[in-house]
Amino acid sequence: MIARIVIFALIVGMAYLNYTNPSFEEHQEALLEEMQYPLSDAAMDKFLKRVDYSNFLVCSFVKSTKGSKLISNGFLNKVKIVDSEWIQKTSTAIQNADSY
Repeated sequence: MIARIVIFALIVGMAYLNYTNPSFEEHQEALLEEMQYPLSDAAMDKFLKRVDYSNFLVCSFVKSTKGSKLISNGFLNKVKIVDSEWIQKTSTAIQNADSY
């Protein structure tokens, strides 16, 4: 009987963690908040092509496509920016490339 209760608690816990896992849109919002200036739509598309979203049931990650450098992680509806320098350098590079 105790084994069934433990298994049920584990299933409920995993379901809750999966339900509160941040989506890619929530990661995008956190990345946009970290930038100091807004990007145009074309620049934003280029920026989003440089990131990759990974979902692991209970947590999610956004990493760069080149070099697989971790940018942000998400757990329990919270997104934490890990590498704000990468965001600033990439958005500046994209914005400078668009202005030429």
